[in-house]
Amino acid sequence: MLQRELEVLKTLDHPNIIKFYETYHDKMYIHFVMEYCEGGDLFEYVANKGLLEEFEAAQIMKKLLSAVSHMHSHGIVHRYK
Repeated sequence: MLQRELEVLKTLDHPNIIKFYETYHDKMYIHFVMEYCEGGDLFEYVANKGLLEEFEAAQIMKKLLSAVSHMHSHGIVHRYK
């Protein structure tokens, strides 16, 4: 399942979806080569900032929904456990 998910991630090209490049295996680990994204994740950002202004929240949601729409257009459903 992991290999399938990584192959799907390789095919996605969208400015709001992290770019996955390659995996490397050694005896103990699988190493993922991905785009560097500084600044932490969205949860950390909101937790540290507190309340967001409406315009900023709308901009974030626009980017998020654009990424999900792009995935859906490629037959990919995003889910979170």
